[in-house]
Amino acid sequence: MPDNKKKVDEMLDLARREGEAVVDAEIASIDAQNQREMADQAEIENLNVAQTAEASALKDYNNAQYQNMGQIIEAAEAKIADARQKDEVARRRENAFRYISGLGDTLSGVANLIGTAHGASNQNQTYNSHAVVQKAEEARKARKLKIEDLSKRLDEMTTRQRELKAAGSLEEAKLAAQHAKDMATLQSKQRTAGEAAQRYADERADRALRYAREDWQKERAFNAQQEQVKQAQDNWQKNYDLQLAKFNEEQKGNKYNFTLSTGSIDIPKEKINDANIERIFQMLPEEMRSAIKGEQYTEIVPNDNPLSEPVKKTSYKAPSIAQKLAAIAAEADNNPAIQNELRRLAGMKIQDVDPNNDPDL
Repeated sequence: MPDNKKKVDEMLDLARREGEAVVDAEIASIDAQNQREMADQAEIENLNVAQTAEASALKDYNNAQYQNMGQIIEAAEAKIADARQKDEVARRRENAFRYISGLGDTLSGVANLIGTAHGASNQNQTYNSHAVVQKAEEARKARKLKIEDLSKRLDEMTTRQRELKAAGSLEEAKLAAQHAKDMATLQSKQRTAGEAAQRYADERADRALRYAREDWQKERAFNAQQEQVKQAQDNWQKNYDLQLAKFNEEQKGNKYNFTLSTGSIDIPKEKINDANIERIFQMLPEEMRSAIKGEQYTEIVPNDNPLSEPVKKTSYKAPSIAQKLAAIAAEADNNPAIQNELRRLAGMKIQDVDPNNDPDL
């Protein structure tokens, strides 16, 4: 049951880390998308402003052109109306002149007839109506030509106005088409950038998920390694405690016994001295040697300030022979070189040491 609970806890921890990694990646993706959309909208609005200003400028220019042409046409129409009015006045005047000159000629002829009837000599008559009619006709033709010329110019300007409006509408249509094309290009570019950003966000989410799993696996392996180290330390400590209890007891006979997995080693008591034991003790890893402490004691250390109280300092005496023997016995199974040293003291045959298994080689 404990192993199953540990596996369940590990899987729950993995699921939590994966979920956090995905959520973090999704939040980052949403933030990036919001910023990108705001930038895209600002870009579209800026383009709209520029396009509106450009279209308005073209429209204002075209309207100014239309207005100028309209004013010219209105002036031409006014001139034609004025010419026609003057022509009407001239026609009435000419008709009156015709009537008067015709009446004069008639009266002159009647007077000549009356004179000749009373014995007066016949007078040669000079008639003015024909010259008046001819002159009036010439003036009428001149006025007609002027009106026709003005009408022709008006027609040309009206045609020009239509052409100008058609050209202006065409330019505005072209500009509108170009604006639509530019907007479509911008939106297409934004879509492409958005798709690329989404792919990057998906890849980032995948990486985050993969990294979360890798970190979990590394941490799991590290924890397992730490557990192994702790277990090894606990096992060594238990072995050390057993060995210490053994060596603290008075050894019977004239030998010290080391019971190892490779066999039993008996060392004569005369070989167990400070020099030999210290030499083998120094073969232990430094962290093991540091962990073995002798009896604790408290010493009084003078204070640098003479007005202050002395300082109490806790220290440890050097490890005892029994502690060193227990540490050596606890480590011997893991160290063939130490085993050989013990065999040497026991007068036994030295075994070959595999360099791959000897921590001191």
